[in-house]
Order: sequence, then structure tokens, then C-alpha cells
Amino acid sequence: MSLQKWLDSGFLRTAKPVAKDIAEKYRIAERNLRAASLEGQPDDIAFRLAYEAVVVVAQALLLADGYRPATTCSHYYSIESLEYTLGESRDKLILLQAMVKKRHISQYEMIDTISPGELKAMLKEARRIQDLGTAILMAKHPELAEWISKG
Repeated sequence: MSLQKWLDSGFLRTAKPVAKDIAEKYRIAERNLRAASLEGQPDDIAFRLAYEAVVVVAQALLLADGYRPATTCSHYYSIESLEYTLGESRDKLILLQAMVKKRHISQYEMIDTISPGELKAMLKEARRIQDLGTAILMAKHPELAEWISKG
């Protein structure tokens, strides 16, 4: 598959890349990662916040490339798009999708299902993706990444 094929299949829509919108998604990711790192936060809530940071960074990268997810399965395709926007390996995507399943269970089915180790791994992945995404934006779309150097 490719992003173009996803567009043709209706999983993505075209979108105009706007630096302000991308910056706002990064602000959301940064806020979520800060909140997820707070002491005393339940692990399942912190895990969910870190996961949401990954999703919004993935959506920022899609937007920079001129796409946005369609409403159906938007989180799934946002994360899967990291293969095309960041060059993520299939192994990394499998790990992220497993984390998505853990987040779903902890949010909708049963609390206290996230271990401290799983939270640590999710936070590490979220920060790695945010940092790599920033580097990709600066290299591939410098006109959309001006906000990075401003603060």
C-alpha cells in the first residue's frame, strides 16, 4: 500500500498543510506527554495520554504530506501511516498496534491493566516518534516547521 492508495480507498482525505495546524498538533502531543509523566497519575491514564501523543504526531505528519485520516479507523491509519511518513519498520508498527489494543482495554473494558513497564515503553515510543517527527518535518517540510525553532 501507499498513502495514495489509502486516499484512493477512502482511508485518507486530502488536506491543505498549514503550519499553524501542525504546530497545534505538536502542542497537544507535548501537553499529553507532560501530563503522562506526572507523578501520581494512574498508569492507564498516563498510557492513554502517551498513546494520544503518538496519534496526533502521526496526524501532523500526514497533514504535512497533504492528507488527513478519514473518520473510519482514523487512529489505526494514523499509526500505520508512520511507515510512510517516518519510515517506521513493520516491527515497530506491530508494537505500536499492540499498545493500541492495551489502551483500548484499559479505557473501555478494565482498569489497572497497564503495567509500569508498559507505560515506560509507551512513553519512550511516544517521545521517540515526536523527536523523529520533528526532525522529519524540519528536513522535509521546513516551511511548515518554522514554529519548531520559535519555541
